[in-house]
Amino acid sequence: MARGAIVGREPETDLLTEALAVHGDRLVTVTGLGGVGKTRLVLEAARRLHLTACWSVRWTDWARQPGMGPERRADLVRAIGSRPTLLVLDGADTGVEPALLDELFQRCPGLRVLITARVAQPLPGGQVIPLAPLPTPGPELDHDPLALAEVGAVRLLLSHLRRLRPGYRLEPEEAPAVAALCRLLDGLPGALELAAGWSTVLSPRQLVARLAEGPFQLAPPPAGFGGRGGVGEALDAALGRLTLGQRDLLARLAAEPGDWSGEDAVELSGRPPQESLAAVHELLASGLIRSVPARDGVRFTVLNLCRRLFGAAGVYPVLATAS
Repeated sequence: MARGAIVGREPETDLLTEALAVHGDRLVTVTGLGGVGKTRLVLEAARRLHLTACWSVRWTDWARQPGMGPERRADLVRAIGSRPTLLVLDGADTGVEPALLDELFQRCPGLRVLITARVAQPLPGGQVIPLAPLPTPGPELDHDPLALAEVGAVRLLLSHLRRLRPGYRLEPEEAPAVAALCRLLDGLPGALELAAGWSTVLSPRQLVARLAEGPFQLAPPPAGFGGRGGVGEALDAALGRLTLGQRDLLARLAAEPGDWSGEDAVELSGRPPQESLAAVHELLASGLIRSVPARDGVRFTVLNLCRRLFGAAGVYPVLATAS
Protein backbone atom coordinates (compact mmCIF):
# COMPACT_ATOMS: atom_id res chain seq x y z
CA MET A 1 0.00 0.00 0.00
CA ALA A 2 1.08 3.59 -0.60
CA ARG A 3 2.85 5.26 2.30
CA GLY A 4 3.23 8.79 0.96
CA ALA A 5 0.49 11.36 0.56
CA ILE A 6 -1.13 11.72 -2.85
CA VAL A 7 -0.41 15.13 -4.39
CA GLY A 8 -2.28 17.02 -7.09
CA ARG A 9 -5.02 14.44 -7.69
CA GLU A 10 -7.81 15.79 -5.49
CA PRO A 11 -10.32 16.34 -8.36
CA GLU A 12 -9.65 12.90 -9.85
CA THR A 13 -10.01 11.22 -6.44
CA ASP A 14 -13.36 12.95 -5.89
CA LEU A 15 -14.54 11.95 -9.37
CA LEU A 16 -13.58 8.31 -8.93
CA THR A 17 -15.06 7.85 -5.47
CA GLU A 18 -18.29 9.60 -6.48
CA ALA A 19 -18.62 7.38 -9.57
CA LEU A 20 -18.49 4.28 -7.37
CA ALA A 21 -20.19 5.36 -4.15
CA VAL A 22 -22.63 8.09 -5.25
CA HIS A 23 -23.55 7.31 -8.85
CA GLY A 24 -23.47 3.56 -8.30
CA ASP A 25 -21.17 2.56 -11.15
CA ARG A 26 -20.21 -1.08 -10.69
CA LEU A 27 -17.40 -1.26 -13.23
CA VAL A 28 -14.88 1.55 -13.75
CA THR A 29 -11.59 1.50 -15.65
CA VAL A 30 -8.87 4.11 -15.10
CA THR A 31 -6.62 4.38 -18.15
CA GLY A 32 -3.52 6.33 -19.03
CA LEU A 33 0.13 6.33 -19.95
CA GLY A 34 2.51 4.26 -17.85
CA GLY A 35 3.78 6.40 -14.98
CA VAL A 36 0.78 8.75 -14.99
CA GLY A 37 -0.29 7.58 -11.52
CA LYS A 38 -3.21 5.20 -12.12
CA THR A 39 -2.31 2.82 -9.30
CA ARG A 40 -1.66 5.62 -6.83
CA LEU A 41 -5.02 7.24 -7.63
CA VAL A 42 -6.87 3.96 -7.20
CA LEU A 43 -5.09 3.33 -3.89
CA GLU A 44 -6.33 6.67 -2.61
CA ALA A 45 -9.88 6.04 -3.82
CA ALA A 46 -9.89 2.59 -2.21
CA ARG A 47 -8.57 4.03 1.06
CA ARG A 48 -11.25 6.71 1.09
CA LEU A 49 -14.07 4.24 0.36
CA HIS A 50 -12.83 1.91 3.06
CA LEU A 51 -12.66 4.67 5.67
CA THR A 52 -15.78 6.66 4.79
CA ALA A 53 -18.16 4.04 3.37
CA CYS A 54 -16.77 1.02 5.28
CA TRP A 55 -16.32 -0.95 2.07
CA SER A 56 -14.14 -4.03 2.09
CA VAL A 57 -11.26 -3.74 -0.39
CA ARG A 58 -9.62 -6.62 -2.25
CA TRP A 59 -6.58 -5.93 -4.39
CA THR A 60 -5.24 -8.10 -7.23
CA ASP A 61 -2.02 -7.42 -9.11
CA TRP A 62 -3.47 -8.47 -12.46
CA ALA A 63 -0.18 -7.87 -14.27
CA ARG A 64 1.46 -10.62 -12.21
CA GLN A 65 -1.54 -12.90 -11.81
CA PRO A 66 -3.80 -12.46 -14.85
CA GLY A 67 -6.94 -14.50 -15.01
CA MET A 68 -8.91 -16.23 -12.27
CA GLY A 69 -9.49 -19.97 -12.32
CA PRO A 70 -12.66 -21.68 -10.98
CA GLU A 71 -11.20 -22.42 -7.52
CA ARG A 72 -9.87 -18.91 -7.01
CA ARG A 73 -13.12 -17.43 -8.29
CA ALA A 74 -15.19 -19.56 -5.91
CA ASP A 75 -13.01 -18.55 -2.96
CA LEU A 76 -13.44 -14.89 -3.88
CA VAL A 77 -17.23 -15.18 -4.13
CA ARG A 78 -17.40 -16.85 -0.72
CA ALA A 79 -15.20 -14.19 0.84
CA ILE A 80 -17.18 -11.28 -0.60
CA GLY A 81 -20.73 -12.59 -0.27
CA SER A 82 -23.24 -9.74 -0.36
CA ARG A 83 -21.07 -7.21 1.52
CA PRO A 84 -20.16 -3.87 -0.10
CA THR A 85 -16.77 -4.61 -1.61
CA LEU A 86 -14.34 -2.93 -3.98
CA LEU A 87 -12.32 -5.36 -6.09
CA VAL A 88 -9.29 -3.73 -7.72
CA LEU A 89 -7.69 -5.38 -10.76
CA ASP A 90 -4.46 -3.41 -11.10
CA GLY A 91 -2.45 -3.49 -14.32
CA ALA A 92 -5.01 -5.34 -16.43
CA ASP A 93 -3.31 -4.45 -19.72
CA THR A 94 -3.98 -7.93 -21.13
CA GLY A 95 -7.71 -7.58 -20.51
CA VAL A 96 -10.31 -9.10 -18.19
CA GLU A 97 -12.78 -11.78 -19.25
CA PRO A 98 -16.31 -10.28 -19.46
CA ALA A 99 -17.74 -13.64 -18.39
CA LEU A 100 -15.73 -13.46 -15.16
CA LEU A 101 -17.09 -10.01 -14.36
CA ASP A 102 -20.65 -11.08 -15.18
CA GLU A 103 -20.39 -14.01 -12.76
CA LEU A 104 -18.91 -11.91 -9.96
CA PHE A 105 -21.54 -9.18 -10.32
CA GLN A 106 -24.36 -11.72 -10.35
CA ARG A 107 -23.15 -13.61 -7.29
CA CYS A 108 -21.93 -10.59 -5.30
CA PRO A 109 -24.66 -7.89 -5.35
CA GLY A 110 -22.57 -5.39 -3.34
CA LEU A 111 -19.49 -5.68 -5.56
CA ARG A 112 -17.80 -2.82 -7.42
CA VAL A 113 -14.84 -3.49 -9.73
CA LEU A 114 -12.12 -0.94 -10.39
CA ILE A 115 -9.59 -1.70 -13.16
CA THR A 116 -6.37 0.06 -14.11
CA ALA A 117 -4.98 -0.41 -17.61
CA ARG A 118 -2.95 1.54 -20.12
CA VAL A 119 -5.71 1.09 -22.73
CA ALA A 120 -9.41 0.64 -22.01
CA GLN A 121 -10.98 -2.71 -22.86
CA PRO A 122 -14.54 -2.52 -24.22
CA LEU A 123 -16.61 -3.99 -21.36
CA PRO A 124 -20.43 -3.99 -21.27
CA GLY A 125 -21.71 -1.43 -18.78
CA GLY A 126 -18.24 -0.21 -17.93
CA GLN A 127 -17.24 3.42 -17.41
CA VAL A 128 -13.81 4.70 -18.46
CA ILE A 129 -11.90 7.50 -16.72
CA PRO A 130 -8.79 8.58 -18.67
CA LEU A 131 -6.08 9.93 -16.38
CA ALA A 132 -4.08 12.82 -17.83
CA PRO A 133 -0.68 14.02 -16.57
CA LEU A 134 -0.69 16.67 -13.87
CA PRO A 135 -1.14 20.31 -14.93
CA THR A 136 2.11 22.08 -15.76
CA PRO A 137 2.89 25.77 -15.27
CA GLY A 138 2.91 28.31 -18.06
CA PRO A 139 6.00 30.49 -18.58
CA GLU A 140 4.17 33.44 -17.01
CA LEU A 141 4.56 31.78 -13.58
CA ASP A 142 8.30 31.11 -13.84
CA HIS A 143 9.22 34.02 -11.57
CA ASP A 144 6.36 33.69 -9.10
CA PRO A 145 7.31 30.94 -6.61
CA LEU A 146 4.05 31.23 -4.63
CA ALA A 147 1.80 30.80 -7.67
CA LEU A 148 4.12 28.17 -9.11
CA ALA A 149 3.90 26.05 -5.97
CA GLU A 150 0.10 25.75 -6.44
CA VAL A 151 0.37 23.99 -9.84
CA GLY A 152 -0.16 20.22 -9.67
CA ALA A 153 3.10 19.07 -11.29
CA VAL A 154 5.16 21.53 -9.25
CA ARG A 155 3.45 20.48 -6.02
CA LEU A 156 4.36 16.86 -6.68
CA LEU A 157 7.94 17.62 -7.67
CA LEU A 158 8.44 19.76 -4.57
CA SER A 159 7.08 17.00 -2.34
CA HIS A 160 9.70 14.60 -3.76
CA LEU A 161 12.48 17.17 -3.46
CA ARG A 162 11.65 17.85 0.19
CA ARG A 163 11.78 14.16 1.06
CA LEU A 164 15.25 13.89 -0.42
CA ARG A 165 16.46 17.34 0.61
CA PRO A 166 14.78 18.19 3.95
CA GLY A 167 14.13 21.90 4.31
CA TYR A 168 14.15 22.53 0.55
CA ARG A 169 12.47 25.81 -0.38
CA LEU A 170 11.51 27.06 -3.81
CA GLU A 171 13.60 30.20 -4.09
CA PRO A 172 12.98 32.80 -6.83
CA GLU A 173 16.29 32.08 -8.58
CA GLU A 174 15.48 28.36 -8.85
CA ALA A 175 11.78 28.70 -9.73
CA PRO A 176 12.28 28.94 -13.54
CA ALA A 177 14.28 25.70 -13.57
CA VAL A 178 11.66 23.87 -11.50
CA ALA A 179 8.92 25.10 -13.85
CA ALA A 180 10.92 24.10 -16.92
CA LEU A 181 11.55 20.65 -15.46
CA CYS A 182 7.82 20.08 -14.99
CA ARG A 183 7.10 21.18 -18.57
CA LEU A 184 9.88 19.06 -20.07
CA LEU A 185 8.46 16.01 -18.29
CA ASP A 186 4.84 16.90 -19.12
CA GLY A 187 3.72 16.62 -15.50
CA LEU A 188 4.03 12.82 -15.61
CA PRO A 189 4.22 11.73 -11.95
CA GLY A 190 6.55 8.80 -12.63
CA ALA A 191 8.96 10.96 -14.63
CA LEU A 192 8.91 13.72 -11.99
CA GLU A 193 9.72 11.20 -9.26
CA LEU A 194 12.54 9.78 -11.34
CA ALA A 195 14.05 13.23 -11.96
CA ALA A 196 13.71 14.15 -8.29
CA GLY A 197 15.63 11.01 -7.43
CA TRP A 198 18.74 12.66 -8.88
CA SER A 199 18.25 15.89 -6.90
CA THR A 200 20.75 14.85 -4.26
CA VAL A 201 23.55 15.21 -6.82
CA LEU A 202 22.03 17.57 -9.43
CA SER A 203 20.22 20.89 -9.01
CA PRO A 204 16.95 21.56 -10.90
CA ARG A 205 18.93 23.76 -13.32
CA GLN A 206 21.42 20.94 -13.98
CA LEU A 207 18.58 18.46 -14.44
CA VAL A 208 16.96 20.75 -17.01
CA ALA A 209 20.26 20.95 -18.91
CA ARG A 210 20.58 17.16 -18.96
CA LEU A 211 16.97 16.71 -20.07
CA ALA A 212 17.40 19.29 -22.81
CA GLU A 213 20.25 17.19 -24.19
CA GLY A 214 18.07 14.08 -24.25
CA PRO A 215 15.26 13.23 -21.79
CA PHE A 216 15.35 9.56 -22.71
CA GLN A 217 18.92 9.21 -21.46
CA LEU A 218 17.86 9.96 -17.88
CA ALA A 219 17.95 6.54 -16.24
CA PRO A 220 16.43 5.77 -12.84
CA PRO A 221 18.69 6.51 -9.87
CA PRO A 222 20.75 3.52 -8.70
CA ALA A 223 18.81 3.10 -5.44
CA GLY A 224 15.19 3.26 -4.37
CA PHE A 225 13.43 2.75 -7.70
CA GLY A 226 12.98 -1.03 -7.75
CA GLY A 227 14.06 -1.61 -11.33
CA ARG A 228 11.62 0.92 -12.77
CA GLY A 229 12.17 1.89 -16.40
CA GLY A 230 13.47 5.18 -17.76
CA VAL A 231 11.54 8.14 -19.10
CA GLY A 232 10.96 6.79 -22.61
CA GLU A 233 9.78 3.29 -21.73
CA ALA A 234 6.10 4.18 -21.27
CA LEU A 235 6.11 6.21 -24.51
CA ASP A 236 7.66 3.35 -26.45
CA ALA A 237 4.97 0.98 -25.18
CA ALA A 238 2.16 3.40 -26.02
CA LEU A 239 3.51 4.06 -29.50
CA GLY A 240 3.82 0.34 -30.11
CA ARG A 241 0.08 -0.10 -29.56
CA LEU A 242 -0.88 2.47 -32.22
CA THR A 243 -1.84 1.63 -35.77
CA LEU A 244 0.29 3.01 -38.58
CA GLY A 245 -2.36 5.62 -39.35
CA GLN A 246 -2.52 6.77 -35.73
CA ARG A 247 1.26 7.03 -35.54
CA ASP A 248 1.32 8.97 -38.78
CA LEU A 249 -1.19 11.49 -37.44
CA LEU A 250 0.70 11.79 -34.14
CA ALA A 251 3.95 12.45 -36.01
CA ARG A 252 2.29 15.18 -38.09
CA LEU A 253 0.79 16.78 -34.98
CA ALA A 254 4.12 16.57 -33.12
CA ALA A 255 5.73 18.60 -35.89
CA GLU A 256 3.16 21.39 -35.42
CA PRO A 257 3.91 24.06 -32.78
CA GLY A 258 1.35 24.96 -30.15
CA ASP A 259 -2.09 23.45 -29.65
CA TRP A 260 -4.71 22.38 -32.17
CA SER A 261 -8.35 21.33 -32.49
CA GLY A 262 -9.98 18.19 -33.81
CA GLU A 263 -10.77 20.05 -37.03
CA ASP A 264 -7.11 21.00 -37.38
CA ALA A 265 -6.17 17.33 -37.02
CA VAL A 266 -8.62 16.35 -39.75
CA GLU A 267 -7.17 18.94 -42.13
CA LEU A 268 -3.59 17.96 -41.30
CA SER A 269 -4.18 14.24 -41.71
CA GLY A 270 -5.78 14.38 -45.14
CA ARG A 271 -7.98 11.43 -44.15
CA PRO A 272 -11.79 11.16 -43.70
CA PRO A 273 -13.05 13.19 -40.71
CA GLN A 274 -14.45 10.22 -38.78
CA GLU A 275 -11.19 8.29 -39.15
CA SER A 276 -9.10 11.28 -38.10
CA LEU A 277 -11.25 12.12 -35.07
CA ALA A 278 -11.23 8.47 -34.01
CA ALA A 279 -7.42 8.59 -34.16
CA VAL A 280 -7.38 11.73 -31.99
CA HIS A 281 -9.65 9.95 -29.51
CA GLU A 282 -7.25 7.01 -29.38
CA LEU A 283 -4.21 9.26 -28.91
CA LEU A 284 -5.95 11.00 -26.03
CA ALA A 285 -6.93 7.70 -24.40
CA SER A 286 -3.35 6.48 -24.77
CA GLY A 287 -2.03 9.58 -22.99
CA LEU A 288 0.16 10.73 -25.87
CA ILE A 289 -1.76 13.99 -26.26
CA ARG A 290 -3.54 16.06 -23.62
CA SER A 291 -6.41 18.53 -23.65
CA VAL A 292 -5.62 22.16 -22.89
CA PRO A 293 -7.87 24.99 -21.63
CA ALA A 294 -9.55 26.83 -24.48
CA ARG A 295 -12.34 29.36 -24.89
CA ASP A 296 -13.35 28.19 -28.34
CA GLY A 297 -13.96 24.48 -27.73
CA VAL A 298 -11.75 21.47 -27.09
CA ARG A 299 -8.08 21.80 -28.01
CA PHE A 300 -5.11 19.49 -27.57
CA THR A 301 -1.35 19.41 -27.53
CA VAL A 302 1.19 16.63 -28.04
CA LEU A 303 3.29 15.74 -25.00
CA ASN A 304 6.67 17.48 -25.04
CA LEU A 305 8.36 14.13 -24.47
CA CYS A 306 6.54 12.75 -27.49
CA ARG A 307 7.71 15.66 -29.64
CA ARG A 308 11.28 15.01 -28.52
CA LEU A 309 10.97 11.31 -29.27
CA PHE A 310 9.72 11.88 -32.81
CA GLY A 311 12.26 14.62 -33.46
CA ALA A 312 15.22 12.69 -32.08
CA ALA A 313 14.36 9.49 -33.92
CA GLY A 314 13.55 11.19 -37.19
CA VAL A 315 10.29 9.24 -37.22
CA TYR A 316 8.11 11.86 -38.86
CA PRO A 317 9.53 11.73 -42.42
CA VAL A 318 9.23 7.92 -42.45
CA LEU A 319 5.71 7.72 -41.09
CA ALA A 320 4.47 10.61 -43.21
CA THR A 321 5.10 8.64 -46.39
CA ALA A 322 3.45 5.47 -45.13
CA SER A 323 0.02 4.47 -46.29
